[in-house]
Amino acid sequence: MRQQMKNKLTVFAVSILCAAHAIASASAQELSAREIAERTKNRPGYIHDEVTALAMDLINSSGQTRSRRFLRYQGKTGNGKDTLIKFLAPADIENTGTLNIEVRDDDDTQYLYLPAARKLRRISTANKDQSWVGSDFSFEDLEELDLDKFDFGLDSPEVIEGHDCFKYWMKPKDEDDSIYGKQVHWVKKQGFLPIRADYYEKDGTLLKRIFYRDLRDTSKITYAWTIVVENVKDSHRTELRREWLLIDTGLPEHLLSTRQLEAPISNYKHPGNLWQLLSRAPGP
Repeated sequence: MRQQMKNKLTVFAVSILCAAHAIASASAQELSAREIAERTKNRPGYIHDEVTALAMDLINSSGQTRSRRFLRYQGKTGNGKDTLIKFLAPADIENTGTLNIEVRDDDDTQYLYLPAARKLRRISTANKDQSWVGSDFSFEDLEELDLDKFDFGLDSPEVIEGHDCFKYWMKPKDEDDSIYGKQVHWVKKQGFLPIRADYYEKDGTLLKRIFYRDLRDTSKITYAWTIVVENVKDSHRTELRREWLLIDTGLPEHLLSTRQLEAPISNYKHPGNLWQLLSRAPGP
């Protein structure tokens, strides 16, 4: 009698677990490609700002490497998220910077500051395909993605680098809305973290792949600490590595401005211990 009751309880427990798994799987499968893209984009929605220092290596087909180091400020504003990047080293690129201002229902506004010429240049839509400071990122890659400009489709899930991922594609509704003809994204099911993205030219040729690696948890969210861009076309590679990351630092909006972009890096004082943090991190 006790054995029969134990068996029934075991079967019941297994049934409950299987049912819970089935419900979770069904819930995941019910997500459309657009919904997955939205959750991925809005993943850090409760974070007001972040400040991070990054090292960047540009590696050509012969293995020769050029190194860069920069600060990245990102914060929420009335229109969305604005991002300012300021280069620290080496000397020939120090104080160069870019600013991306998100504009709802329109193209983002982008600026490039060139200290040698003391020139602030606005990046036109026609130049969004240009390489960002010699890397495998384009200026379009720095923009906040406007999902309304794309059509989406869902592919079968795949395991990428050990992560169980959603897989979806997106194409611009109007070919003038993107420099790419198609993008394919792999997003980790747990947490909606990007794991890989493939970018295709308008003729269907694969241009580059982006990998998001070294996933680390903070108190609020998981970040990739290493990003690798492989340019399939010319065998060039860009590697980004975070040195440190601070979240919700109280970043004022005026620090995400063209005036701040034009200021020398020596004048940057946010956060208060900025230069202590930079002195402890390795440069190029």
